[in-house]
Amino acid sequence: MNWNGIRARDERSDRKSNGRLVTKVVFFRLFDPQFGAFLTYLLFTCFLAVPVTAGAQSVCSSDGQAKPLQLVERFIDADCLTCWNSSTQTEARASPERPSDLTLDWIVPSAKGEDAALSVAATRDATQRLQHLKRVLNAPQLTVRSSAGQQPLRVARGFALNGYMGASIELKLPKTSPLRQQTLTAWLLLVQEISAGTEGSPIARLLVRNTLVTTWTPAQSNNPDTQRLLESRPMSLPESGNPDQMRVVGWVEDASGRLLSVASSRCMP
Repeated sequence: MNWNGIRARDERSDRKSNGRLVTKVVFFRLFDPQFGAFLTYLLFTCFLAVPVTAGAQSVCSSDGQAKPLQLVERFIDADCLTCWNSSTQTEARASPERPSDLTLDWIVPSAKGEDAALSVAATRDATQRLQHLKRVLNAPQLTVRSSAGQQPLRVARGFALNGYMGASIELKLPKTSPLRQQTLTAWLLLVQEISAGTEGSPIARLLVRNTLVTTWTPAQSNNPDTQRLLESRPMSLPESGNPDQMRVVGWVEDASGRLLSVASSRCMP
C-alpha cells in the first residue's frame, strides 16, 4: 500500500483546537508566544467569514454547492487492509450511494496499535465519533447513514501555514426558529481527497484527518437577536499530507442528534 500523502500520522491531528493554541511560527519568534498564536489565529481566519469572490482564490467554501441529503460514514478498522483496498462493490449493490450523498471514511485505531496496516491514518476522533453515534465496531468495517436537513450552513477553509489550515463553520438561524432554544453541536472536519487508484484505494475517498467539535447555545448569546453562529479555528494538517488535497466538511446536530444540515467545501478554479 502506498501512503505517499499519508506517510506518518501527525499526533497534532488528535488534539482538538481549544482556543489556547500556541503556534510556533518563525516570523513571530520575537514576540510573546501567546501574542504570536493570536496573530496566527487572525491570519488563518480573517478571510473565512465572508463569501468567496473572484479575487479570493486561496479560500475554498461551500458557497454555491448543493447540500447533501444524506451523510454516509464508513468506519474501517485500522488492521483491515483489504477493507481499504476493496471497492466495496457488494455493499454498494445492497445500498447504492446517490449523487446527493456525502461519504466519509474514518480509520478506527486497532488493538494492534502502530502495527496495524492502516495505523498511519487512524485517529482517536474516529473512536469518539462512534461513541457519539452509540455504535460499536464489531466487524472490520461499519457504515452509518444519516439523513440531513437543509438549514443554511456554510463551511470554508483558508490556506496552509506552518502545518495548519484555517477552517470555519457557520449556521444562520431565523430569529423565530425553535432551534434557538436548543444546544446545537457543530462538527467541523478536515478531510483528505483521495482519487480512485491512488494510495492503494480503487475508489475515491474523503479520509477524515482532523476533527473539531463545538456546541452552540443561541439562547445564552450575549446578543439574543443575532442570527449567525460561527466557529473559526486553525486546524492541524497531517504531517506529510498535500494541503491541496484538503477540504472541510461540516454539519450541525440538534439536541437529539438529528442532522440539521451538512456542507462541504469546494475550491473553484
